[in-house]
Amino acid sequence: MNTMTTHTDSPHPLAIGPRLIGASNFRDVGGYVSSDGRRVRQGRIFRSNQLGQLTSQDLSQLATLGVHSVVDFRSDDEVAKAGPGLLTGALRHTLPIDPSIGYQLRSRFEGGQPINRQVTEELMCDLYRGFVRDHAGHFRRFFELLLAESTPLVFHCSAGKDRTGFAAALVLSALGVSRDLVFQDYMLTNLLWKIDPLSMGDLPADVMTTLGRAEEAFLSAAFETITTEFGGLDHYLAHELGLHTPERARFCHVSIEIEAK
Repeated sequence: MNTMTTHTDSPHPLAIGPRLIGASNFRDVGGYVSSDGRRVRQGRIFRSNQLGQLTSQDLSQLATLGVHSVVDFRSDDEVAKAGPGLLTGALRHTLPIDPSIGYQLRSRFEGGQPINRQVTEELMCDLYRGFVRDHAGHFRRFFELLLAESTPLVFHCSAGKDRTGFAAALVLSALGVSRDLVFQDYMLTNLLWKIDPLSMGDLPADVMTTLGRAEEAFLSAAFETITTEFGGLDHYLAHELGLHTPERARFCHVSIEIEAK
């Protein structure tokens, strides 16, 4: 496992950068070593759960980091219920992706259909396949913002787990970070994210547990779809997300430290 230097009391050596009190799944996407031995820049791209419970200390921390752009993957309904977030001085870009799985499970539950962990896992895998098939336009726009150097930038959804997790996987993959490290970064949610008890619904416990976790099978379903339906990662990045060779080279140039590590 590659580890990264951090000056925080992070619970895991891969959880880089400052920690926030009101956004437990906030972390730097930088610090990972790419396949050519260079390191992804720190302090440029951050990922998080929703930003509606930030403390004054958190806001001061983000100001010190210079974060001035926010990409919000939450649905319009989620934003209406939880608010746009407390980072009011930043330029906010909304790229709404409706997770839909909660509605599907509740509909089945209320309709008397059995729901359990297996059903939930299958629906979660379908959700990730949908990220690949149905929301390439949102992730293309996300990369356009990164290429425009709208950074330091933080991107998030509600938990910082699924939509954010897939977006982070795309970023790190485009920068040449190994698949193993991409998955390790994805799975850090299970160590970092503190679930709000008030957000837990009345669905069966095993269903709620599955919904509240990052699972390798979910992200694997996305990558398998990229491979089997879109000709592989490089083809998907180029033809679906607009990262053709010049754009990808420019993205790497601004996102990876020049000197070899």
